Amino acid sequence: MLTGQAKWKEVMQGPISRNEAQMMEDRICTHVLSTATAIEALDTLLTKKGILADNELLNAVAELLKTKSEQVSAAAESSNIVGV
Repeated sequence: MLTGQAKWKEVMQGPISRNEAQMMEDRICTHVLSTATAIEALDTLLTKKGILADNELLNAVAELLKTKSEQVSAAAESSNIVGV
């Protein structure tokens, strides 16, 4: 009987079903929604306490996402150029 990492490797060798893919997507969406809600709640609380300006945290997150998205795009383009 396989346990731990050996079982994980065996399971990951096979293709996943449509149902498994949907469950993974649902879990990811749940985590993203939970994180977004926590960030928005933190922004609201810090704004109400006068620690941050209105939407300051959300604007910082948006800027960081833009930067990270550009980095990912650049890395993807770089790997495509190398693969040619």
